[in-house]
Amino acid sequence: MKEWSAAALWMCWWKTLPRIGNRVTGKETEAPAYLDKEISGDEFERRVAKLETTNTDWFDILFRNSFSHAHNVSISAQGEKVSSRFSVGINSTRGEAKGNGMTTLTASSNTTFRLDKRLIIDLQLNGSYRETEDFAFGVSPYEYAMNTARDIPAYHEDGTLYYHEKAGATSFSIQNKFSYNYNILNERDNSGTETDGTNLQAALNLRLNLLKDLEFQTTASYALATNKIKSWATENTHYIAQIRGYEVG
Repeated sequence: MKEWSAAALWMCWWKTLPRIGNRVTGKETEAPAYLDKEISGDEFERRVAKLETTNTDWFDILFRNSFSHAHNVSISAQGEKVSSRFSVGINSTRGEAKGNGMTTLTASSNTTFRLDKRLIIDLQLNGSYRETEDFAFGVSPYEYAMNTARDIPAYHEDGTLYYHEKAGATSFSIQNKFSYNYNILNERDNSGTETDGTNLQAALNLRLNLLKDLEFQTTASYALATNKIKSWATENTHYIAQIRGYEVG
């Protein structure tokens, strides 16, 4: 009776699978390389054996303990005709998902001018700037960690990133190509969404004592708010590869 090697059995099994592009995920990621004669049967069996013992903790790789810190400095001065108070602060938050965070800068001042016994002017200035770093183009560490098989490694043995095939748009450059190389760490590091927000406020209050029991008071204020969102991705991402229709390089 003819004995079949593990590689030969895997080949027979692979040919019965519905193909999506050139590869599928999990233990089957090495089958196309063997079928295309990119690796030998012994190398194929070695890789499959390694994958069978792979137990990737995606939550450990993609997440961390969140951490935040805040710092504030205030300076005040008091004079006969002028008194003022100035403060600046910074608040930095590191999100639970690696690659997510927010930094906020604030500044404020309150100055009072006593020009004479009858006229007092109060000037208030406030400003803040917020910068947020987040993910873009369908990159969701939580969904990936929840739904991705643990037998898919994040890295090769030499420390380089391990890519598996992920379905995408139909290529107009290569016939029957529907999937492209994907590694969540590569997508995270080569794409993102940056949000910058600025708020400025100014208020001027004037008080004038006209008579003993009569005071004139007026207030003028100004506010400005801007918000800028930028999403980006480099040519090395799965997102750009499926638009391009082929892998980079």
